[in-house]
Amino acid sequence: MKIVSVIICTYNSDKTIKETLKSIFNQNGVDELFKLEVIVIDDASTDNTINILSEFPIRLIQNKLNSGGPNKGRNIGLEVANGEYICITDHDDIWMKNKIQIQLEATSLAPIVSGGFKVQNIKNNKTTIRGGQIEKTTVFDTNKTFKQLLSKDYSGQTVYLSGLLFHKDFKWNRFEERFGFLDFDWGVRLFENNRSVEVQELLFTRIIDGQNLSLNENYRIKDYEEGLNILKTYEKKYPKETKMGINKIHGTLARYYYFVGNLEKARVFFKLAGFNLKNGLFYLTTFFGHKIVRKYFHFFV
Repeated sequence: MKIVSVIICTYNSDKTIKETLKSIFNQNGVDELFKLEVIVIDDASTDNTINILSEFPIRLIQNKLNSGGPNKGRNIGLEVANGEYICITDHDDIWMKNKIQIQLEATSLAPIVSGGFKVQNIKNNKTTIRGGQIEKTTVFDTNKTFKQLLSKDYSGQTVYLSGLLFHKDFKWNRFEERFGFLDFDWGVRLFENNRSVEVQELLFTRIIDGQNLSLNENYRIKDYEEGLNILKTYEKKYPKETKMGINKIHGTLARYYYFVGNLEKARVFFKLAGFNLKNGLFYLTTFFGHKIVRKYFHFFV
């Protein structure tokens, strides 16, 4: 029977981790179709997280000092995982009951499996669907999704870390620890020279509360700088894709500054992003109408 290893990093997660773990241990097919190994790496929590974790049959590893992000814990989890297949999830994601079962069935088609998910904003009670609405399970040929990631193109395979299941052969692929929380480079390496598959299902719910990392300026700047550095390493081999990706990275930072109301900085990065209709409209509304746009459009969820 196959073992599926699930890696979770926690830090002061006592408000969410119980529901996350319940959704994992209540998966359809546990001990019938597959064995479950849940590895939790706690990053020096100071709340009630450890007490809650003690209620579940997990393998707990505790960092003595906070590392500043989940990536150190993710790498520790990859090092010790025994499963033939591996999932990495956030401490506040809620899995659908058939997530693992459906993804394991699709591994006959490719060693990397993704699917759709819901984004539930508890601050405004809005739900957004990402992926999972394809007509049928879809196989992406070698480097198809890799080039999609380089291009920062979100119209192809739905790729989000918590929605992936991948073979143990990719354990060598580790997360950066310089910043401790970025995963773009990890995703690019995962899909390079590999086939992948997306299932026609919503696999989990991502809970956000308006305080998520994507709204943090420090995160945005580091994500921007690291993204540019990574793309430049592929520039000679994939000039078309990297040019598109670099423009998209400029545009993402522009929209961040637009969203938080720093319109002067937004204009700088919209110019760097190159002209297209969407960027042009955003740029024009930095002079008038931006309050209306910011009220009705949510760029980062």
